[in-house]
Parts: sequence; C-alpha cells; structure tokens
Amino acid sequence: MRGMENLVHLFKIGESSISLCVEKRLTERIVRQKMDDALRHGDTALQDAYHAQADVLYDAPERGREGEFAKMHATLFEEWGFVALFRELCEEFPALAAATHQVFVASAASNRDESVDLDRRSADSDADKQHAQDRVIGNRLTLPRFSDPDALHRHLRHEWSHLDDMLNPAFRFAGRSPWGHLPPSEENVLRERYRALWCASIDGRIEQSEREPGQPRKRRRAEFDKLFRKFPETWRDGVFAQLWDGPTPTHAELLSMADSRAAFEVYDDSDPDADDSPDVVPVSVGDACPLCRFPTHQWVLATVPTDAGRGFVAGDAEVLARIDAHYENWKPSYGVCERCYERHETESIVA
Repeated sequence: MRGMENLVHLFKIGESSISLCVEKRLTERIVRQKMDDALRHGDTALQDAYHAQADVLYDAPERGREGEFAKMHATLFEEWGFVALFRELCEEFPALAAATHQVFVASAASNRDESVDLDRRSADSDADKQHAQDRVIGNRLTLPRFSDPDALHRHLRHEWSHLDDMLNPAFRFAGRSPWGHLPPSEENVLRERYRALWCASIDGRIEQSEREPGQPRKRRRAEFDKLFRKFPETWRDGVFAQLWDGPTPTHAELLSMADSRAAFEVYDDSDPDADDSPDVVPVSVGDACPLCRFPTHQWVLATVPTDAGRGFVAGDAEVLARIDAHYENWKPSYGVCERCYERHETESIVA
C-alpha cells in the first residue's frame, strides 16, 4: 500500500466518504496541459499562479523538492476544477456513488486503451476488510480528454451510465458473455450489436433527462443501421425509437435483440400489420441459420427479390408453414438454411 501511495494523489470528494485517486504523473501532466492551453488563448493567469508557487520551491533545499512539487500539482489540480468534476459525477449518480468507496483515474496511451469499469477492491489488511464489498470506479483516460472538461464530463456521464445500469437490479446485469462458444468473428459482431443497442438507450435517457441536450442521435442511428442493416427499415425505426425514447431495456432484452431476429421484431413497438419490406433480403450468405445456427450459403426464403443474387431461393409456402408451426419464435420472412428446409420438406412428404 505504501508503494502505491507514492504513485498516486488522494483527494476527498466533497463531504462523502469517497476518495479520488489519481496517478501523480498524470496529475502533473494535466496541470501543465491546462496551463499551456490557457497560454495558447492568451491567458497568462494560470501560468502566473503556477510560477508563484513553483519559484518558491526552486529556492528551497533540493532534498524533498520533488515531493513538494507533487503536492503543488495536487493543489492546482483541485483548484482548477478537476476534483469538482468527479464530485459532480458522483452527485449525478447517487446509487453508483453509494456502492463506491473510490474513484481511480489512470492514464491511457491511446483511445483504444481507454476504459471505464467497476472493480471490487481486495482487502489487503484488516482495516480494508470492511470495504471489501465496496467497488472502485476505474477510469483510464488519455491526456487530451482533460483539455475540455465539459467534453470529459459528457464522456464520463455516458460511461458511468453503463455502470449505473449494471448496479440497477431491474437491469439484471450478468457479466458472463453468452457467446463465448461462437467463432470470434461472430461473437465480435454480436458484441458490437449489443454495445450499439445499449449506447442508444443510454444516450436517449440522457437526452430525456435534459442533463445534456443534443445527444448524438444521428451518429447512434448510423451505427445502429450499419449493424442491423439486414433487418427491415420499419423494424429498425421502431426498435431505435423504443431504445431512444422508451423505458430502459433489461440486459437480457439487449442480448436477445443482438442475437435474435425474432426478439428484435418483438421489441419493435410499431404497427404489427406494417409492411415488413419484402424487397429487402433479411440475411446474407454466410449468416447463421436461425434454426440450426450453422453458417448458411444457400438460403430458402418466402420471397426472393429479383436482385437478390446467388444463394437465395424461394421456398414452398406449405413447407415454410410447417416450419412455422414447429418453431414459435420463427417466421417464414426470417429465412432458413437449405438443409433445415429439406428436412422439413421430407417430413411433410412422409406425413
């Protein structure tokens, strides 16, 4: 613990028992960046405040000078509003703050390395055991994030909303992925779909709360359409509207929509008699069959558009109706692989 204390600054967040823990090197870099940003805009006030304290330290004995500079950077970090930023976030998320005893901030080398997560802190001593069930909010951020505190607040508001959902019993979050048995390429697609669904719900709720108007609805919709482009546009319109303007979905609903065409359609709150866009091919060659889950290169559909290309054939209505009768959550418009279709076709002949 002592070695860790030499690498971080600890700040108290308001009147709460939550501490803000920031890497010392990151604290110094944030302070210097803040001062340099102000200078580029012709504001010398921060530089003057910095040197008013630093010049005194340069005149002090060399021994212990490094520690005094670290204290100075911590003081300026707090005076220049960065501790207040995290205090405001804790006030904005009371349930999350109540389950947290520390907010940890570390540096990330690139945007790809950034992360915000919720960890349990192990009990290293008897004194820590009383906090063993408390959580630590970990924030790994790049230095440029701190150049614009308002943008940083918006970024963390979105990320902390994910954590808030995870702690909400109504969300029923389960950390283990249900797709670990799938090939990596298929699992990654499902994870991206899940992320897009969840992010749309969060940004919609933030906009509804009026904490932050002008959420990136168009950008979220573009991500959403790209990942669910095989589904009819009327379905996409309905599901996205539900995510953005409707109640909070559960973790299970998000997982199901990412993985199941049927669940996606069910979540659509639009007119059930609306056109299902038959001119849109609902699947692609190589997608998993909704019945057997194997990659499919020859699809049997209820209706095949003239420009569908190779890999799609129209099935017999009676055979498709037989399949529909066997599978409660399947519809002929979803399509089926040639092998599954032939099996049910044979059964209908024998019957």
